[in-house]
Amino acid sequence: MTAQLSMQDIADLAQVRRPVVSVWRRRYATGDNPFPASIRPDRLVFDADAVADWLRATGRGNNAAAADDVAMHSSLLTDTADALDIASLLLLIASHAAGDIGSLSSPEVYEVVAGIADDVLAPSGRITDALADTRTVAAVDELAEAAFGAEPALAQLVRAGMASDRVSIAESMTDSGSALLTAMATELMRATRATVIPAGPGGMALLGSGLTTLDEHEYPECGRTSDSVLRTWQLAQWRYLAAAGIPIRVVDTPDSDALIIAQWASATDDDAVRFFDWMDDLTVDLGPGGAALIVGPAALLIDDLPAETAGRRARLLGSVDYFAPLRYVARLPKGLLRTSGRRQLAVWVLAPAVDEHNASTVYADHSAHALTHVESQAVAADVTAAATDEAARRSHTFLRGVSRASRVVVPRQQLLLPSSDSDTDSGGEILARLWDALGKTDCEALQGISLRSEPAPDSPVRPLTWRAATVGTDRSARVIAGVRLPADAVGPVAAGSVVVISADELRSPDLIGTRGVNRLDLERLSPRATFTEPGDVIYQPTTPPRAIVDEDGGHLVLTPARVLRPVTPTDRVAARNDPPADRVAARNERPYRDPRRILPHIAAADIRAQRAANVDAWSLRTVAADQVPIVATAHARLTARRAKLHAELAALDAAEVELSRGATTDVLVGEFRDEPAVP
Repeated sequence: MTAQLSMQDIADLAQVRRPVVSVWRRRYATGDNPFPASIRPDRLVFDADAVADWLRATGRGNNAAAADDVAMHSSLLTDTADALDIASLLLLIASHAAGDIGSLSSPEVYEVVAGIADDVLAPSGRITDALADTRTVAAVDELAEAAFGAEPALAQLVRAGMASDRVSIAESMTDSGSALLTAMATELMRATRATVIPAGPGGMALLGSGLTTLDEHEYPECGRTSDSVLRTWQLAQWRYLAAAGIPIRVVDTPDSDALIIAQWASATDDDAVRFFDWMDDLTVDLGPGGAALIVGPAALLIDDLPAETAGRRARLLGSVDYFAPLRYVARLPKGLLRTSGRRQLAVWVLAPAVDEHNASTVYADHSAHALTHVESQAVAADVTAAATDEAARRSHTFLRGVSRASRVVVPRQQLLLPSSDSDTDSGGEILARLWDALGKTDCEALQGISLRSEPAPDSPVRPLTWRAATVGTDRSARVIAGVRLPADAVGPVAAGSVVVISADELRSPDLIGTRGVNRLDLERLSPRATFTEPGDVIYQPTTPPRAIVDEDGGHLVLTPARVLRPVTPTDRVAARNDPPADRVAARNERPYRDPRRILPHIAAADIRAQRAANVDAWSLRTVAADQVPIVATAHARLTARRAKLHAELAALDAAEVELSRGATTDVLVGEFRDEPAVP
């Protein structure tokens, strides 16, 4: 069959944009050297040789070698990829024979196969059938000539095979996604001397992309498992690695010090149990010196899960007696998956430590950041440091990351950036620090309040994810969007105005009370607008986020600022699908109250502590319902004392200003009554 090129193929071949080819067709339709005509009446498809001759004659495009490269961009490549198994086998043989397959005799081919000595990559039983396929033999020889070698031709053929495989397509990354994950895999491989093993639907492609960025002297040994040759393109990829001279050995079970490069980015909620079983199988044999890089959906690796699958993830993470060696967990930006731009990915690094009791876990969040090349390299350095050893983790500065004691956070199933800076779970230590702080003030915040330390609960108290806190009938808080008004509707506060709080006031709280909107104008522009209530948290999901507590209420919040309003759960409301008798019982006999509450000042502090604008990555701490009056009373006293101190500081500043003004203008003159006291 004649090799063919589409319009996009021609653009890729000539290294120009697609519209340029349309201009060529129109501008050079006639003349001494017209652009070749389409060879099909129903589609714009062109004879590859004719296009090569035209590019050679006219010198058009940005690829001086376009005429020589035409085979690698034509239908010859895609047609050969349809016979990927045989074609990749022939190209592997050609790479070792250093010559065309068509010029080799059968005994010479068998001799090369015997030298490869791998009955999976080069099965001797397939050679007769492969050589009998003369069309594929001719095609691979032509591709090898066009690509200046069997190895680069095999690389192109693997890419073509991946582009038509549904599993590979589901795992394929955008350019920025590929750059980020490739950087992670590359730096991990540079840092290890152990065998590198790919796993999962996307692990083989990630391994391949990482290896292509390494120099020959940096190639690690790669371990081939039976699961990594299930797809034809995976088998072809292994053949390419063998052709490139990368050492390969067959492994049944990963060594304890192996580096596992795993990716299952396309996993769905329905795959959750299989996903965590897969992770368990991957890492069960890892020991100190080994590591696993696991890329998967944030919905499974980080976010809240239904009870059944949450329990499976909890078993993977472990408990106080045994907890998973989770060294790094991070949410990645959206838009990394080519076929599902809205799906967000996350990464785990599991690496057993010699002393797990003193090991740490690093939490990071890159979800709101468009990762540049520099940032991708920084994240890759973070992953490598996390996977190396505790000394590296403690000495490394992590990009948007914080380190916590694994023995504290992992058994708690903590997978989000912690809101608190404290790792300790000892009430005694917290109480000691509290009394020490209060002892340095004259504030009687705990007057009439008796505090005691309690042992850490058997079931650790975890912060609520933002979604769990703000969505559903049992939510602990409501989110209320800000009002959108024309800019000219807001002006200085005057009689009949309602004070507004917007992004400007969140940046500079001193501005609160200086701007407002006329109530009559508000009724006309936004008749359904509501005002804040005392205790509302006004926030804006920026980087970093901003948040304040509206102690007085009665303000109008303007978008993009929003309101988080803590709610007090009422008695359980029966579900609509409950039988009538059950609904009555639910209302009258089984009152339900959430034992924990969100307090405004703690929620505002938690929001300000977040490191990304993506609310899906946020978490909020809660307080036991019976402790709310205690905490609220102490907070009110601390707030009042703080306000008094601010007023005293303001008075001191004013006194300093007036004294300086009088002394520098000679309108105030003083003298000591007694000897001056030492300040």
